[in-house]
Amino acid sequence: MTLREQCENCKLQKYGIYNCPFYAIPFTSGITGAFKKFCKNIKPIEMNTVVRFNNNNFEILKLNKKYSCTGNTYKGPRNRLWVIENGVLRKTDINNEKATLPHLKFCRLKNLKRALDVFLSYGQNNDWSYFITMTFDPHKIDSTSQDSVKYAWKLFRQKLQYYFHDIKILAVIEYHEDENKLHFHGAIGNADLSKVLCRAINNEQFLKNKDGTIKLDKFGKPVWNPFYLKPLQTIIGDKIYNFMHEIFNLGFCSVIPLKQRDNNNITSFDKVIFYLAKYMNKDKSAVPYGAKSYFHTHNLNKGTKTILNLSDEEFLNLINKLEQKGLYMKKTRELFSSYLMSIEEKTT
Repeated sequence: MTLREQCENCKLQKYGIYNCPFYAIPFTSGITGAFKKFCKNIKPIEMNTVVRFNNNNFEILKLNKKYSCTGNTYKGPRNRLWVIENGVLRKTDINNEKATLPHLKFCRLKNLKRALDVFLSYGQNNDWSYFITMTFDPHKIDSTSQDSVKYAWKLFRQKLQYYFHDIKILAVIEYHEDENKLHFHGAIGNADLSKVLCRAINNEQFLKNKDGTIKLDKFGKPVWNPFYLKPLQTIIGDKIYNFMHEIFNLGFCSVIPLKQRDNNNITSFDKVIFYLAKYMNKDKSAVPYGAKSYFHTHNLNKGTKTILNLSDEEFLNLINKLEQKGLYMKKTRELFSSYLMSIEEKTT
């Protein structure tokens, strides 16, 4: 029986899904693109291994127990048990016994994990050149309103896309320390912003306390800021820029150029992506139920993920073969172990 015939039989439920050769050979003998396309929606009923391909790395996640999965059979919008109307959370069906607060919390956690997975895939499969932080002037934008700040972000994004047609943007929304006002953090790539940037200048004449009040000396006089009117920079010396008024005039937007991947540099874009992901994973998230967890342009590259159901012997054979090409254990936890290999080593 040919591979195609076996897959068709799996789809028709005549044979168990584990007989599909797609889950036995992709990392041992290879597989053609046509066969991958044909089998892309076939997934095992149970899984214990996740394999991710990114632009800069190849990762294997080995789970310590098997989990059930439904595959990609569902199409169309989800039937939500809860909705938000006029800022109020309510049940879509008051007689539905499944619509409980513990179930709502569980669903929100699953949605967050799914969004975080896609966010990291976007972040690791695109090259980023700038890290931005955007805050809003309270006289121009009500930064306590989700609708207002998202509309302001939309205007900013559209203006950048007007000047830079192929620009790539990935951003998250977060609360200030007061847990009331909102601001954005993001990464920008595939564009040279040098013509629309200017050096950020320290315009604070006097030093301030953490609560925003002017710092006073022992005589009750304001403490002079020794960096007043000097160019701003990060604590490790990276220059800070602002967008020109024509690009962003609704508040303050700082821009820091990023360096290529460097384990010793905190401003490498690898670290920035994981830094942004932390904002999505906070306990007091700025993302309400049913809203977007992140914002992005639609020209981003995305990695691939495959789920497998491997026996211990099959998994060890896979690991032993890839260890010769540079695969190493990244970390091990109670529920899983992860292995990583750089893309350069993988392709040699």
